[in-house]
Amino acid sequence: METKYGLGLIVDAKDEVVYKGLASEGTWDAHFLYLLSKLVSQNQTVLNIGSQTGLEAVILGKTIGEGGRLFVMESSSLNYRILVKNIHLNGLEGIARCYLVAAGMESNWIYLEINEKQPEKGLLTYRTSDSTGS
Repeated sequence: METKYGLGLIVDAKDEVVYKGLASEGTWDAHFLYLLSKLVSQNQTVLNIGSQTGLEAVILGKTIGEGGRLFVMESSSLNYRILVKNIHLNGLEGIARCYLVAAGMESNWIYLEINEKQPEKGLLTYRTSDSTGS
C-alpha cells in the first residue's frame, strides 16, 4: 500500500483501524506522525516500543537518516514479521534493528544498552532483574 508520504507499507487488512485509515486517506493519525517527525532529527538514536507493523518506525527511520539508529520493539509475531518486511521495503536495514519482545503485567525492570564494542552480540543489549538477553 502506498502512503501519502511516498512510503510503501505492508499492512494487515484485518487491522480495521490502521488499514482503513491508510486505504482511505493514505495515512494513519496524521497529526501524531507529523509531531513524531518534528520530535526527532537526523543522526539521532531512537527507541520505538510497540511499533505494530512499522508505520512509525519507517517515518522515524527516514527522519533520522543514515547517521541515526533505530531500535524497534514489537510483541506480536504477526506484526513483527510485517514490521521487518516494511523496514526492508523502505531500505532501512542499515538504520533499524527489530526485536520481537513484549512487556507484561509483572513488575520488573529492564536496562537497555547500546553495545558498540561487540556488535557481533547485537547492537542492543538488555538485562532484566531475572535474565539477560540481546
